[in-house]
Amino acid sequence: MMPESMSVDEGLCSDSSAHPLLLELRNTAKQTVEAVRAKYVVGCDGARSWVRRQLGIPMEGDRTNRHFGVMDIVPLTDFRA
Repeated sequence: MMPESMSVDEGLCSDSSAHPLLLELRNTAKQTVEAVRAKYVVGCDGARSWVRRQLGIPMEGDRTNRHFGVMDIVPLTDFRA
């Protein structure tokens, strides 16, 4: 599933039981579009964030052409310092 569009119903944002987000997701295998309502959307898509752009949130900080990742792990190895 790939996101196609996202909108926020501002009138529902103060209602904790509401689902103010409407996402349209494309099923690339079936070539169909499905509408999904949600309370929250988590954008973990980096500096060129589709989610951030849909919400109109400006990029703060610097961008780079390098690819990197950050992982919160405790590796178990037999490497010696």
